[in-house]
Amino acid sequence: MIYYLKDKPNASGAYPAPQAHPGPGTIPINQDQRDMVVQYNGFVSVKTETDEAGAVSMTMEPNLEAWEAWKESQTEPEPEITDTDVLNTLLGVTG
Repeated sequence: MIYYLKDKPNASGAYPAPQAHPGPGTIPINQDQRDMVVQYNGFVSVKTETDEAGAVSMTMEPNLEAWEAWKESQTEPEPEITDTDVLNTLLGVTG
């Protein structure tokens, strides 16, 4: 099956989810490429090349650096527990 990917990534650098139907500004991709886009949350590098005869080929690979940075930004840090929080818990103070 052929899927379609927007030809430009969004502001975060990730491509939106592949579509089942073509639309303006989309490029065709195969099942393996679709799976790669999904697996790496859209953080892929897409390169197109035109040969001497005018044929266009496209390659795609994961952008691991951007994907890892994005994953890090998605995890919420654990809240810091203060001495006051511990004391309030021991005293049964809420709110």
